[in-house]
Amino acid sequence: MTDSSRCLKGINWCNLQFDEDNMVLNYKQKRLCKLPLNKIQNSTVNKNDIVIDLNTLDIKEDEDVLCEMRLYVPFQQENQSKEQENEQNEAENQKASRADQLNSEIISKAKIGQYSGASIVKFEDLPLLVPRGKYSLDMFQNSAKFHGSSYNYIVEYKNIIKAFLLPLPDEVNIAFVLGLEQPLKYGNTVHSSIVMQFRKDIQQQVKVNLDPELKKQSNLKELEEQYEGPLYEIVGQIFKQLCQIPVIMPGGFQSSDGQCCVKCTLKTHQGMLFPMKKSLIFIYKPVIHVTLTDITKVEFERVGNASLNKLFDIKVFTKSSNAHFIGFERKELDKLLEYFKSKNIQIICDENGQSNAFDDEDISESESHEEEGEGKVQRKSAKRASKAVKGQAGLPLDDDEEEDEDFDANEYDDDDDDDDDDEDDDENEEN
Repeated sequence: MTDSSRCLKGINWCNLQFDEDNMVLNYKQKRLCKLPLNKIQNSTVNKNDIVIDLNTLDIKEDEDVLCEMRLYVPFQQENQSKEQENEQNEAENQKASRADQLNSEIISKAKIGQYSGASIVKFEDLPLLVPRGKYSLDMFQNSAKFHGSSYNYIVEYKNIIKAFLLPLPDEVNIAFVLGLEQPLKYGNTVHSSIVMQFRKDIQQQVKVNLDPELKKQSNLKELEEQYEGPLYEIVGQIFKQLCQIPVIMPGGFQSSDGQCCVKCTLKTHQGMLFPMKKSLIFIYKPVIHVTLTDITKVEFERVGNASLNKLFDIKVFTKSSNAHFIGFERKELDKLLEYFKSKNIQIICDENGQSNAFDDEDISESESHEEEGEGKVQRKSAKRASKAVKGQAGLPLDDDEEEDEDFDANEYDDDDDDDDDDEDDDENEEN
């Protein structure tokens, strides 16, 4: 197509066509624009709109890029002003059908989801907390499709950069968290992570449908022909292999109740904070991941006057932002102070509206020279403090957590400081 055949009119109506490598929008045989099919990451239907998400993973940060396009699919109006109700319903169905048909064609041409290869394994009615609802999960060679009653999401494995398997304090359920480099988008809703919840006691037998030729590929060669056991273990193992990333479980930290997490509130959302070896992670809403490599300091608030303050708060300061976790039970104070001290993070205790910062020299001096009384009590609190390391708030989850633990269905590695071999650290920085 020559430059003279391009449409330069300011219109937004067009015909959609496909050539071998592109989706082309034309108006009166003149091209409005074209999109390479290999750049289309996902396509979904929202009423009579088709929402096309474009892949931006390889785009530099300072580049302007088209990341989404919406196509409105019109329907033919009735010839008469008054029609019978059944004819109106038929027209509505036809409208939906036209949008669905066009969307299916886009998915087929762009080889999204099931069109990029045969389904390897399928799970029905998985309960998701983010995005909320029950979804069936189809796992393919290069991507996974979450199919819900209203929305569908397609996630490429290369977009999944972190995975966590987090036991919940009810000891009945376990959460599986996938951190995404490029968030899922549906309209104005953005999800930087996917959170699934499983009951620990649900057993399942799953058969893997895999062509012997495909099994030679690196992310498929270790897949077994059949899996049997707890459902969360099966899903974790398959994601671990297909995404080629470790699945991390917490280890080492224990709350006063022997749990690997502590309950608290972030803004108005109640949840659980998991202190890991190299990060903090808060679930569910929102999912917040804070790596210890960028934390500048941690401030404990309302720690004085135990008879009046039954709860305390923690503010985590990072280089770029901060996260304020509130409503910790008083019995968790010593556990969390000990945790942050062991990570060499500067601790500030705000007891009576004044912040007191401590470092290692202060602690050493207080241990050897401080006399009994109020000053000694204050320095006993200071012994729980230490010097600054770093951390970072928010998802996507980054790769320096691998030392925490590598999940295996037969052997659970944890993130404690023992002599067991953990996963090698990945030196990639979080974006």
